[in-house]
Amino acid sequence: MTVTTCQVCGCPAQLFLCPSCTGDLRDTLTALASGGQRPITIVTESGKILYREETMPGMLEYLAQAANGQARLGNTSARKTGGDESPLRYNPRAAALHQECFEALRMWARHIARINQHVLTWRTSIGYATYLANNTDLLAKDEDAGEAHKRFNTLARRIEHTINRPIPPKLIGPCPTFDENGNRCSIRQPNNRKTRVALYARRDATHVVCPQCKKRHDVRDVEQKAIIDREKLRFDASEILNLMASINEPLSERTWRDWRAKGRIKIRGYRRPDGSKGLTRHNDDDEPLYRLADVRRLRAKQPKRKARTE
Repeated sequence: MTVTTCQVCGCPAQLFLCPSCTGDLRDTLTALASGGQRPITIVTESGKILYREETMPGMLEYLAQAANGQARLGNTSARKTGGDESPLRYNPRAAALHQECFEALRMWARHIARINQHVLTWRTSIGYATYLANNTDLLAKDEDAGEAHKRFNTLARRIEHTINRPIPPKLIGPCPTFDENGNRCSIRQPNNRKTRVALYARRDATHVVCPQCKKRHDVRDVEQKAIIDREKLRFDASEILNLMASINEPLSERTWRDWRAKGRIKIRGYRRPDGSKGLTRHNDDDEPLYRLADVRRLRAKQPKRKARTE
């Protein structure tokens, strides 16, 4: 048999794909169709223990669930199905991707089946993926096998991004760096106004690098400095709740409402409907403002609940 080069990696191959890339394509198609087998234990009413294998959903099934609003999107361990209490919305992005996968799989499955005089018994995206996974060696003989490899691996990555959305980075706080003139690290906006550089980092990060000054900062130090800066500022009731949650000092809406109703927290001014602030209230539309430091101080004085004992 004539030795050629693999269309994907360039290695010597007897087909249009080398054995390694053929196996990679088979794994991708298999993952689209099925999540593999998982051993499970079943205990009957009589107490007998049975061992079975359960077929796990593949990427295409998870994508279909996301498209139809039957699964919450998130990391794999946190993904939930439509059995949860709150209804889930139809996801047009996932639906469009699922249709794109169906058309690509159907085209290639029909093409390979026609060349090899096979009769397709499936008419679904999972069925087409299963057929191609079982006949990857035949696909590797096709002169466009490299394009198929690229196509299905790209689709698989897009599905992973859709059903396992990456956790967005969290806002740490403004960059604490000062330049040689004593000015804070800042960027100039289109309106020619300077604003401090906001630092974002992964949820598990311990350090963050400022994109402007390129200096490395400890995440915990930046967070603490940001809290100190905010403590002197005034916020409305809803902003206070969000801020307390963001600094890992959550405050229940009920407690916060009681504090305000009983006058336990001092009003530090009012925000007018036009966004301006003042110390006195002019009309009923003015929103009360509270200082973050006052709220944190009052929360720290609250007795901690004792854990229940059986």
